[in-house]
Amino acid sequence: MKARALPLVVLLAFATSCMVVAPIPATADGFSVMTWNVRGYPESTSDRRAWFSSVLDEYEPDILCVQEIANADRVAAFLVNESLYVEAAFLDSGDGQDNAVFFSSAFEYVLDAADPNGFFHPAQLAFFQRNGFDAHVLTVHLAWTDTAQRAAERLRLADVTAALLEIDPDLIVAGDFNTTGSAGDTIEELADAAGLVVVYPVNSAGTTCSEARYDYILVSPSIQAGWSPSAAVITFADEDMACAVSDHRPVLAWFGKDPSAASESETPAETPDQAVGVIINEVELDPPGEDSGAEWVEIYNGTEDAVSLMGWSISYTSYCSNGECECWEQLPAVSIPVGGYFVYAYSKRRLHNDNGWSICLRNAQHELVDRTPNDLIDDRNSRSTWQLVSDGRGVSQWVFQAATKGAGN
Repeated sequence: MKARALPLVVLLAFATSCMVVAPIPATADGFSVMTWNVRGYPESTSDRRAWFSSVLDEYEPDILCVQEIANADRVAAFLVNESLYVEAAFLDSGDGQDNAVFFSSAFEYVLDAADPNGFFHPAQLAFFQRNGFDAHVLTVHLAWTDTAQRAAERLRLADVTAALLEIDPDLIVAGDFNTTGSAGDTIEELADAAGLVVVYPVNSAGTTCSEARYDYILVSPSIQAGWSPSAAVITFADEDMACAVSDHRPVLAWFGKDPSAASESETPAETPDQAVGVIINEVELDPPGEDSGAEWVEIYNGTEDAVSLMGWSISYTSYCSNGECECWEQLPAVSIPVGGYFVYAYSKRRLHNDNGWSICLRNAQHELVDRTPNDLIDDRNSRSTWQLVSDGRGVSQWVFQAATKGAGN
């Protein structure tokens, strides 16, 4: 742990206290990052302490970004109590709500880096290496009640990320951004200004004591392209205990593909496997501005032949009251080439944002060809969409990320 503050003059300078752990196996692939505003540590009662530890034991995040941990003694206690973690990047301040980054033994090299200044709750920066891959990870906790301070911190964050991206294109920023969702204070605007991409959780917190609009994991475009991260808000059956521990829910992101494992001749998977047939590949449920006429579905042809959509139909969800996939529109008689895309735009507002409907695709014989999951939810009014992506191991999943309309996800 750092013993003193280092000036941001320069983000190239790092603190010298670091820990090198045993190299990970060459076959190891992927890692996970969790961010959690713990609202203090350790917990005041034994049952809360045990519950907190059990969450970490269950999900085993390789990197844990913590907000609201008070001082060096609390961080030392964390390393003793939570045995998964062997190193912390931390700088004690007089704030009482410091940030820390904890690392498991899954990394070849961890460095506690010089922290950027300009944040009321001091930001925490670290650098890590894993199996030939390296990146910076920055955790922040932006101001809440002082809106002017938060606005200044957003600008400061953009400057900090720009400097870091000049050093290394691989950057992860995680934490409590305290975004209100109002114009000028959205996570999308913050990420755009910082040159980063939001790894949207595939779900919401769904609790009475927490809102899943403050805590996010953001990544640089290079990490988005190379690792296709996905994220989820961790929710709990014991809501009373969860709310007693914190009014925030942890957000966990998985980074599934190790770029160093691919040969130079290999091309990252940008489209589904060619053997999958004709599929629904991307869905825009809630575009910016007026939805009517701006909602669309992208269809991908993964067969070995061009496919005509003459006689094909696609479902929509508005005004369907008796079940899934009951409302249909005829698709135009266009031909999709091998490996090609067709984007069908609904002429009216047709798609529900949040009630769990599937979107279905039928061929000319009215046979069901494909359907989306029924838990795609989008109420962000943004340029992000639900997309079917490969995680680099041949496993496809639906991920909410920046739109790739008419192109590979």
